Parts: sequence; structure tokens; C-alpha cells
Amino acid sequence: SFKSSRGVYQDVEEVLPGNVFYTEDEVLRHIIYMDYKSECLRARDIKNRYIDTEGRATEACVSFLKKPLQ
Repeated sequence: SFKSSRGVYQDVEEVLPGNVFYTEDEVLRHIIYMDYKSECLRARDIKNRYIDTEGRATEACVSFLKKPLQ
């Protein structure tokens, strides 16, 4: 697996909102029976915790790369 061969910054199964699925049946079962409101709250939490750009990611990257050249 990617996790064992390359490593990851954080344990994906602990950090990501919701569950980690390994089969198509697990995904479909989750979609059918999930609590939509709860899933939205988890997704919002992960966004607030890890995404600190407010859009304009390309502009931020280009600006970061140009700094050493100025």
C-alpha cells in the first residue's frame, strides 16, 4: 500500500473525515446509509483544520516561488 511503501504525514484513517473504504460495496453501503448532516460537519472540520488558503491557490504558489527571485 502507499502508506507502507511511501509513508504519510499523518495517519489518513485517523485524520480524514468519515471512514476509509477498501471495497466498492463498502462505499455504496455508506452512501445509502450515511448521515448526510454529520458527514458535512466532519468535512467542514477537516477543511477548517487543514486548508488555510481562501481560494486563489495558484496565485499563492506563484507568489511564493517568485520571492527568492526578487
